[in-house]
Amino acid sequence: GLSGQKPIVLSPPPSATPPLDVTLLGDSVMYVEAPAVQAGLEATGVVDVASRAIVGWGLSTDHNWRQDVAANIADSKARLVVAMWSWDNSWALDHPTQYRGVLEQFARVVLAPGDGVEGLVFQQFPTPGPVKGDISTAETASGSAIRAAGVRAWNRIASSMTKVFPGRVMYFPVGSSVELDGHFSTWLPPAASPKAPASSWLRVRMVDNVHLCPAGAARYTDALLADLTSLYHLPAPGAGWATGSWVDDPRFSRSNGLSS
Repeated sequence: GLSGQKPIVLSPPPSATPPLDVTLLGDSVMYVEAPAVQAGLEATGVVDVASRAIVGWGLSTDHNWRQDVAANIADSKARLVVAMWSWDNSWALDHPTQYRGVLEQFARVVLAPGDGVEGLVFQQFPTPGPVKGDISTAETASGSAIRAAGVRAWNRIASSMTKVFPGRVMYFPVGSSVELDGHFSTWLPPAASPKAPASSWLRVRMVDNVHLCPAGAARYTDALLADLTSLYHLPAPGAGWATGSWVDDPRFSRSNGLSS
Protein backbone atom coordinates (compact mmCIF):
# COMPACT_ATOMS: atom_id res chain seq x y z
CA GLY A 1 0.00 0.00 0.00
CA LEU A 2 3.02 2.31 -0.01
CA SER A 3 3.44 2.42 -3.79
CA GLY A 4 3.38 5.93 -5.19
CA GLN A 5 4.63 7.44 -1.94
CA LYS A 6 8.10 8.91 -1.64
CA PRO A 7 9.77 7.15 1.32
CA ILE A 8 10.83 9.06 4.40
CA VAL A 9 14.60 8.69 4.50
CA LEU A 10 16.13 8.49 7.96
CA SER A 11 19.76 9.49 8.12
CA PRO A 12 21.47 7.56 9.51
CA PRO A 13 19.18 4.50 9.34
CA PRO A 14 17.88 3.15 12.68
CA SER A 15 19.88 -0.08 12.40
CA ALA A 16 23.11 1.92 12.19
CA THR A 17 22.59 4.20 15.18
CA PRO A 18 19.83 2.86 17.42
CA PRO A 19 17.55 3.72 18.95
CA LEU A 20 15.06 5.24 16.55
CA ASP A 21 12.83 7.43 18.73
CA VAL A 22 9.19 7.11 17.66
CA THR A 23 6.46 9.23 19.21
CA LEU A 24 2.77 8.34 18.99
CA LEU A 25 0.19 11.13 18.75
CA GLY A 26 -3.55 10.62 18.70
CA ASP A 27 -6.73 9.96 20.62
CA SER A 28 -8.02 7.01 22.65
CA VAL A 29 -7.72 4.56 19.76
CA MET A 30 -4.00 5.28 19.54
CA TYR A 31 -3.82 5.37 23.35
CA VAL A 32 -5.29 1.86 23.55
CA GLU A 33 -3.06 0.58 20.76
CA ALA A 34 0.10 2.13 22.25
CA PRO A 35 1.16 -0.79 24.53
CA ALA A 36 1.17 -3.11 21.50
CA VAL A 37 3.08 -0.62 19.35
CA GLN A 38 5.66 -0.14 22.07
CA ALA A 39 6.05 -3.90 22.58
CA GLY A 40 6.29 -4.72 18.87
CA LEU A 41 8.61 -1.95 17.78
CA GLU A 42 10.88 -2.15 20.80
CA ALA A 43 11.15 -5.93 20.33
CA THR A 44 13.28 -5.14 17.26
CA GLY A 45 15.98 -3.81 19.58
CA VAL A 46 16.51 -0.63 17.56
CA VAL A 47 13.36 1.42 18.32
CA ASP A 48 12.21 3.35 21.40
CA VAL A 49 8.53 4.32 21.54
CA ALA A 50 7.00 7.18 23.51
CA SER A 51 3.23 7.50 23.56
CA ARG A 52 1.74 10.97 23.85
CA ALA A 53 -1.76 9.88 22.78
CA ILE A 54 -4.57 11.43 24.84
CA VAL A 55 -8.18 10.28 25.19
CA GLY A 56 -10.42 12.67 23.26
CA TRP A 57 -7.56 14.43 21.48
CA GLY A 58 -7.89 16.14 18.13
CA LEU A 59 -7.15 19.44 16.46
CA SER A 60 -10.79 20.38 17.11
CA THR A 61 -10.67 19.52 20.81
CA ASP A 62 -7.19 20.77 21.75
CA HIS A 63 -7.32 24.52 21.20
CA ASN A 64 -3.65 24.77 22.13
CA TRP A 65 -2.58 21.91 19.85
CA ARG A 66 0.31 23.74 18.17
CA GLN A 67 2.11 24.31 21.46
CA ASP A 68 1.11 20.91 22.84
CA VAL A 69 2.35 19.00 19.79
CA ALA A 70 5.65 20.89 19.77
CA ALA A 71 6.10 20.25 23.50
CA ASN A 72 5.41 16.52 23.15
CA ILE A 73 7.91 16.24 20.31
CA ALA A 74 10.58 18.10 22.27
CA ASP A 75 9.93 16.05 25.39
CA SER A 76 10.08 12.70 23.58
CA LYS A 77 12.99 13.61 21.27
CA ALA A 78 11.10 12.14 18.31
CA ARG A 79 12.76 11.34 14.99
CA LEU A 80 9.61 9.75 13.60
CA VAL A 81 6.02 10.62 14.57
CA VAL A 82 3.13 8.20 14.03
CA ALA A 83 -0.32 9.82 14.31
CA MET A 84 -3.96 8.77 14.14
CA TRP A 85 -7.16 10.18 15.63
CA SER A 86 -10.90 10.52 14.98
CA TRP A 87 -12.17 13.58 16.83
CA ASP A 88 -11.89 15.72 13.71
CA ASN A 89 -14.01 13.42 11.56
CA SER A 90 -17.01 15.75 11.34
CA TRP A 91 -14.74 18.64 10.39
CA ALA A 92 -13.04 16.52 7.73
CA LEU A 93 -16.40 15.33 6.39
CA ASP A 94 -18.29 18.63 6.38
CA HIS A 95 -15.47 21.05 5.52
CA PRO A 96 -12.76 19.01 3.77
CA THR A 97 -10.93 21.93 2.16
CA GLN A 98 -10.68 23.82 5.42
CA TYR A 99 -9.62 20.74 7.34
CA ARG A 100 -6.99 19.86 4.74
CA GLY A 101 -5.42 23.25 5.40
CA VAL A 102 -5.41 22.71 9.15
CA LEU A 103 -3.91 19.24 8.80
CA GLU A 104 -1.16 20.78 6.68
CA GLN A 105 -0.49 23.15 9.58
CA PHE A 106 -0.26 20.15 11.91
CA ALA A 107 2.30 18.51 9.63
CA ARG A 108 4.34 21.72 9.49
CA VAL A 109 4.40 21.92 13.28
CA VAL A 110 5.55 18.30 13.52
CA LEU A 111 8.21 18.82 10.85
CA ALA A 112 9.38 22.22 12.09
CA PRO A 113 13.06 22.83 11.26
CA GLY A 114 15.33 22.05 14.16
CA ASP A 115 12.90 19.94 16.20
CA GLY A 116 14.62 16.66 15.23
CA VAL A 117 11.64 15.07 13.49
CA GLU A 118 12.59 13.55 10.14
CA GLY A 119 9.21 12.15 9.18
CA LEU A 120 5.51 11.96 9.98
CA VAL A 121 3.44 8.83 9.39
CA PHE A 122 -0.34 9.00 9.37
CA GLN A 123 -1.66 5.60 10.33
CA GLN A 124 -5.01 4.65 8.77
CA PHE A 125 -7.82 4.90 11.31
CA PRO A 126 -9.58 1.52 11.48
CA THR A 127 -13.03 1.20 9.94
CA PRO A 128 -15.61 1.39 12.75
CA GLY A 129 -18.56 -0.92 13.21
CA PRO A 130 -22.20 -0.14 14.01
CA VAL A 131 -22.96 2.52 16.62
CA LYS A 132 -24.02 1.00 19.93
CA GLY A 133 -26.51 2.52 22.37
CA ASP A 134 -30.10 2.70 23.51
CA ILE A 135 -31.39 4.28 20.31
CA SER A 136 -33.76 3.30 17.52
CA THR A 137 -32.77 1.13 14.58
CA ALA A 138 -33.03 4.13 12.25
CA GLU A 139 -30.82 6.23 14.51
CA THR A 140 -28.31 3.39 14.75
CA ALA A 141 -28.13 3.06 10.96
CA SER A 142 -27.81 6.81 10.46
CA GLY A 143 -25.18 7.22 13.19
CA SER A 144 -23.19 4.27 11.88
CA ALA A 145 -23.19 5.66 8.34
CA ILE A 146 -22.10 9.12 9.49
CA ARG A 147 -19.35 7.70 11.70
CA ALA A 148 -18.00 5.52 8.90
CA ALA A 149 -18.12 8.42 6.43
CA GLY A 150 -16.21 10.61 8.90
CA VAL A 151 -13.47 8.02 9.27
CA ARG A 152 -13.18 7.72 5.50
CA ALA A 153 -12.97 11.50 5.19
CA TRP A 154 -10.19 11.78 7.77
CA ASN A 155 -8.24 8.91 6.20
CA ARG A 156 -8.62 10.43 2.75
CA ILE A 157 -7.32 13.84 3.83
CA ALA A 158 -4.53 12.32 5.91
CA SER A 159 -3.41 10.28 2.90
CA SER A 160 -3.37 13.41 0.75
CA MET A 161 -0.61 14.88 2.92
CA THR A 162 1.88 12.56 1.19
CA LYS A 163 1.57 14.71 -1.94
CA VAL A 164 2.00 17.95 -0.01
CA PHE A 165 5.09 16.75 1.87
CA PRO A 166 6.76 14.14 -0.35
CA GLY A 167 9.55 12.35 1.44
CA ARG A 168 8.52 13.84 4.78
CA VAL A 169 4.99 12.46 5.27
CA MET A 170 3.69 8.96 4.55
CA TYR A 171 0.34 7.21 5.00
CA PHE A 172 0.23 3.58 6.10
CA PRO A 173 -3.04 1.90 4.94
CA VAL A 174 -3.04 -0.78 7.64
CA GLY A 175 -6.79 -0.97 8.22
CA SER A 176 -7.24 -4.31 6.46
CA SER A 177 -5.24 -5.96 9.26
CA VAL A 178 -8.39 -5.94 11.43
CA GLU A 179 -10.97 -6.47 8.68
CA LEU A 180 -12.58 -9.63 7.36
CA ASP A 181 -12.77 -9.72 3.56
CA GLY A 182 -12.55 -5.92 3.47
CA HIS A 183 -15.28 -5.32 6.06
CA PHE A 184 -15.55 -4.55 9.75
CA SER A 185 -15.54 -7.61 12.00
CA THR A 186 -15.56 -7.95 15.77
CA TRP A 187 -13.87 -11.35 15.56
CA LEU A 188 -11.14 -12.74 13.31
CA PRO A 189 -9.56 -16.16 12.89
CA PRO A 190 -6.02 -16.59 14.24
CA ALA A 191 -3.53 -15.04 11.81
CA ALA A 192 -1.77 -18.36 11.31
CA SER A 193 -5.04 -20.26 10.76
CA PRO A 194 -7.36 -18.22 8.53
CA LYS A 195 -9.71 -21.18 8.02
CA ALA A 196 -9.99 -22.04 11.71
CA PRO A 197 -13.48 -22.74 13.08
CA ALA A 198 -15.36 -19.79 14.54
CA SER A 199 -15.01 -21.23 18.04
CA SER A 200 -11.29 -20.41 17.94
CA TRP A 201 -11.60 -16.88 16.53
CA LEU A 202 -10.18 -13.96 18.50
CA ARG A 203 -11.98 -10.79 19.50
CA VAL A 204 -10.22 -7.84 17.85
CA ARG A 205 -12.60 -4.96 18.64
CA MET A 206 -14.11 -3.75 21.91
CA VAL A 207 -17.87 -3.60 22.41
CA ASP A 208 -18.00 0.00 21.16
CA ASN A 209 -16.95 -1.34 17.74
CA VAL A 210 -14.14 1.23 17.53
CA HIS A 211 -11.29 0.48 19.93
CA LEU A 212 -8.95 -2.48 19.54
CA CYS A 213 -8.71 -5.48 21.84
CA PRO A 214 -5.22 -6.93 22.46
CA ALA A 215 -5.50 -9.28 19.47
CA GLY A 216 -6.56 -6.37 17.26
CA ALA A 217 -3.85 -4.07 18.62
CA ALA A 218 -1.27 -6.76 17.90
CA ARG A 219 -2.50 -7.11 14.31
CA TYR A 220 -2.47 -3.35 13.76
CA THR A 221 1.02 -3.13 15.21
CA ASP A 222 2.20 -6.03 13.07
CA ALA A 223 1.02 -4.16 9.96
CA LEU A 224 2.72 -0.95 11.12
CA LEU A 225 5.88 -2.90 11.86
CA ALA A 226 5.78 -4.55 8.42
CA ASP A 227 5.61 -1.17 6.68
CA LEU A 228 8.40 0.28 8.81
CA THR A 229 10.52 -2.81 8.20
CA SER A 230 10.03 -2.54 4.43
CA LEU A 231 11.34 1.03 4.62
CA TYR A 232 14.11 0.74 7.21
CA HIS A 233 15.04 -2.95 7.25
CA LEU A 234 14.39 -3.29 10.97
CA PRO A 235 15.49 -6.51 12.66
CA ALA A 236 12.76 -9.07 13.22
CA PRO A 237 11.07 -8.51 16.59
CA GLY A 238 11.75 -10.96 19.37
CA ALA A 239 9.41 -13.94 19.53
CA GLY A 240 6.39 -13.65 21.76
CA TRP A 241 6.01 -9.87 21.74
CA ALA A 242 2.39 -10.11 20.55
CA THR A 243 1.30 -11.96 23.69
CA GLY A 244 3.59 -10.29 26.21
CA SER A 245 2.70 -8.67 29.51
CA TRP A 246 1.34 -5.59 27.69
CA VAL A 247 -1.93 -7.46 27.03
CA ASP A 248 -2.70 -7.08 30.75
CA ASP A 249 -2.52 -3.28 30.58
CA PRO A 250 -5.56 -1.77 32.38
CA ARG A 251 -6.67 0.00 29.22
CA PHE A 252 -7.67 -3.45 27.92
CA SER A 253 -9.74 -4.28 31.01
CA ARG A 254 -13.30 -5.58 30.76
CA SER A 255 -14.56 -2.37 32.35
CA ASN A 256 -13.24 -0.55 29.27
CA GLY A 257 -15.25 -2.76 26.94
CA LEU A 258 -12.84 -5.57 26.11
CA SER A 259 -15.69 -8.04 25.78
CA SER A 260 -19.43 -8.18 25.95
